[in-house]
Amino acid sequence: MKRKLSTMEQKGQLLDDLIRAVQETDESCAVQMINLVRSHASLEEIRAFLDDIVVRDRIERTPDVINALAEVQKLDEIPRETSRPRLHDKTLSEMVLFRVPAIPWTTVTSDADFVSHLLSLWFTWSHPYLNWIDRDLFIRDMQSGNPGATFCSPFLVNVILADACVSGHWRSG
Repeated sequence: MKRKLSTMEQKGQLLDDLIRAVQETDESCAVQMINLVRSHASLEEIRAFLDDIVVRDRIERTPDVINALAEVQKLDEIPRETSRPRLHDKTLSEMVLFRVPAIPWTTVTSDADFVSHLLSLWFTWSHPYLNWIDRDLFIRDMQSGNPGATFCSPFLVNVILADACVSGHWRSG
């Protein structure tokens, strides 16, 4: 009988906690709780979710987190440079590590120096972290100018060139 009473008290407490959480949390969290109930989650799963909300709420209100958020908001208010300096031809020739043709690999530009420069920058800055192609085989096939090559394709070249442009490594001061 005592165990039955204890179980009933736990379920009552869970219901109280669930109602309080729906009333006091933001809308997205309340929707998650309702969806959890509608999906026939077990009482243990609902309790775990509620406990997670309580822990997350305590973490979100700590002084360290509040101070860090204030610092980030200050950084967001700092004006940023919107103009990008133009790259000079001399800098292009100095930084090129790989000489490759632009044609037949891309139709965006026929400037082999510019393509070589972007490719060199990509292999310098992105490839060490995104090492998903063999650089030497890729460069060999790109230099061959054969669009049917095994380790180089126009699509792959354009992906690399686009990433090099988006990454902004081509900018200079």
